Amino acid sequence: MRILVKDTLGHIQWLQVSEETDYVQINSSGEILFYTEFGVFSLIRRIGEWASLLEAEGFLRVDRGTIINLKKAWLFDPEFRVLRLHSVQSKVHIPIAERSLVNLKEAMRRKGNC
Repeated sequence: MRILVKDTLGHIQWLQVSEETDYVQINSSGEILFYTEFGVFSLIRRIGEWASLLEAEGFLRVDRGTIINLKKAWLFDPEFRVLRLHSVQSKVHIPIAERSLVNLKEAMRRKGNC
């Protein structure tokens, strides 16, 4: 199994758990650490780390706790400041933080949805 981890400097990489891991241990903060011959790695847990990683794949962080797939963005309602997504679920409306509006509008304009 491969998982995404970060090293002590914050660099993100893939770890082949069964081939590269010597042991797994929890530190005093409850963080899971993977010890390998190449160093100690931890799981990616913060939303900001995921946002940075997924940005190259067409995702955008739209508030403190939400990252959207721009390929699924369909319609932005400026009055209610929500984004409608194409989804297998019936109606998905994602609220957009004020500070993310400019980035969202720019990304949707590039995509041709705004």
